[in-house]
Amino acid sequence: MTAARYHPLLVALHWVVAALILGMLAIGFLVIAPMSADDPAKIGVLKLHMATGALILALMLARVIVRWRTQAPENPPVARLAHLGLYLLIFALIGAGFATAVLTGVNLVVFGAPGQSLPAGLEHFPTRVAHVWLAIALALLIAWHVGAGAFHRIASRRAVEAGERA
Repeated sequence: MTAARYHPLLVALHWVVAALILGMLAIGFLVIAPMSADDPAKIGVLKLHMATGALILALMLARVIVRWRTQAPENPPVARLAHLGLYLLIFALIGAGFATAVLTGVNLVVFGAPGQSLPAGLEHFPTRVAHVWLAIALALLIAWHVGAGAFHRIASRRAVEAGERA
């Protein structure tokens, strides 16, 4: 048996995570990427970015648990595949960010003793490169998800309106 709607907690988690991810993508591409490693403000921005990434991980784990424990409406296969892709990209992006922080020691600089500087040349580090490409892929899939949702909503409204006129 399927539900007519998603569980309200799942909907709330969706919108909170969506807002956080959009903010993280904006901060990553527009603030962090253009900053040089020796800019003292970068450590503060990275602290916010990394803490928010940890929050997103916790909220995504909550989403998975709520989704497994509740019924959901039936979706077409392409929508199920897109949702799976979103979940996988988000977890992979967090994993690549975490790996970059630990393997390069950025976590110790950002959350450790004050006065340390960020390592130079991170833009070429493999997990950092993966983090960037995963972020691009996630941004593209989010754009597709939003477009598909808007199309579905418009098509559903037109179908209802056409049914009312018949």
